[in-house]
Amino acid sequence: MTRLLFILFCFLAFSQEEKKIISEKVQEGLKKGVLAELIPFDQKVFSNEEVSKRLTGNDFLIVNGPGNYFNILTKSGYFFGNIKTKTFRFLKYNTPLPREFLTAQTSTTTSLQALVPLTVSSDSQRTQFNQRRVYLLYPGGGILYEFFNGSINRLDSSFAQRNQYAGAFFSYKNQLYLLGGYGFWKTKSILTKFNFNSGEWEYIQTKGVGPDGITNPVFTIKENSLYLFDFFERPQNQSPIKNPNLYSLNMETLSWKKGGLINPSFISEKNTSGDRFFNIYGRTLINKMESPKIFEIDLDNNKIKRFADNLLLYKSGGKSIIKNNIIISSVRNTSNNTNSITYYDLSDIEKSVVSEEYFIRGPISFVNYLLGGGIILIIILTLLWLSNDRASKSYFISSKSLFNSLNQINLDPDEVKVILLFTKKEVVPNKEILVLFEEKGKTKDFATKRKNKTIESLNKSFKRVFGKNIIVKEKDELDSRLTNYALNNKIKLFKK
Repeated sequence: MTRLLFILFCFLAFSQEEKKIISEKVQEGLKKGVLAELIPFDQKVFSNEEVSKRLTGNDFLIVNGPGNYFNILTKSGYFFGNIKTKTFRFLKYNTPLPREFLTAQTSTTTSLQALVPLTVSSDSQRTQFNQRRVYLLYPGGGILYEFFNGSINRLDSSFAQRNQYAGAFFSYKNQLYLLGGYGFWKTKSILTKFNFNSGEWEYIQTKGVGPDGITNPVFTIKENSLYLFDFFERPQNQSPIKNPNLYSLNMETLSWKKGGLINPSFISEKNTSGDRFFNIYGRTLINKMESPKIFEIDLDNNKIKRFADNLLLYKSGGKSIIKNNIIISSVRNTSNNTNSITYYDLSDIEKSVVSEEYFIRGPISFVNYLLGGGIILIIILTLLWLSNDRASKSYFISSKSLFNSLNQINLDPDEVKVILLFTKKEVVPNKEILVLFEEKGKTKDFATKRKNKTIESLNKSFKRVFGKNIIVKEKDELDSRLTNYALNNKIKLFKK
């Protein structure tokens, strides 16, 4: 009997020690962020293809996770995926799903906004802000959920506000914010913050001149500022208008700043509901579905790169995430309404660069643009002036008229004969003109009077229409006793 009790005591002691070792290993694994949940080792492992067959319609949401892991939330449970092995385990939720969560996620027009807040940088910050918690915002704002430890729980004491659809849901210094959004027939640019103590959303007053409204923005946080662009404003009961500027909101001073005009080659791209953006390595990657094109925005260096979509990213859709330089998305199979989980490796995307340009035209660039434009304008005006000046001096003679680009006068035969002399040279001696009017049996005085009358009539007609004389009488430079007739120096004659 004593021997039996001794053996039983040793077995219990060994069991307790084994439990302690397992518990310590589990705690160590959680601290390292290796697993999001403790998964039974006998759980079935699903392949990527097997999971894809189980994802039907819109009834799923891909969200981020720690390390190499991510989650796919469904109504009945969630798939815990490994991006390296592309395998999954399926787990049931620890608690029933909230009723509003089911309604929102199965909607065909709106869906939950998922957010993995920034990793904590010190133990003094909120412990719940780490890579293992995912925050899910109800469409339009108000209701807030948290996915953590295998459960989706509601955090707020608010209601479905339906006032900030498609706003910017982001975190800054361990706080959750919602900026802008559409609701009640207009867009807003209001900023609200979630109060974890009261469970309510609080209105935050901002300073400066911000956008008139913000919906579906591309946004990123750099240092203390939130940058946003490629968004729409919608005035009361009017069609949406794309804002062509970059804006920033300093989260410390809560002051707005307008950063400049965005490159027209990007802002002219058509927006669709399927467009997505990802923040990676300090830059923002944007997938335009209509083109299809991929853009990379580098705000630090004010550059925008355009890539050819050799990855065929445009074929995917829905909520997508980026992890370890890989985009995880889904491709809909319309024949059976299932969704294939697809992975797009961005490692070689630099090989498909199509162009690289400036992103925004800032104040200095704008001044240079004005100076450059002013110089070009001066050159154009000068050329136009020279062209007009030349055109205004040019006159053409035909068999019966004298004209320029603006007007004309009719000529009699004598006037035509005189004008034709000046098409050959600008100064004609009096005797050469006089020859034109000499007739047999007529005196020289007759020819002189006829010549004078013709030149006088020609000048009178020309001045009435064009505002100046065409022929000027002057003394010969070599012999002042001789008379010459010169063409007005503001006139160039051409024979038509």
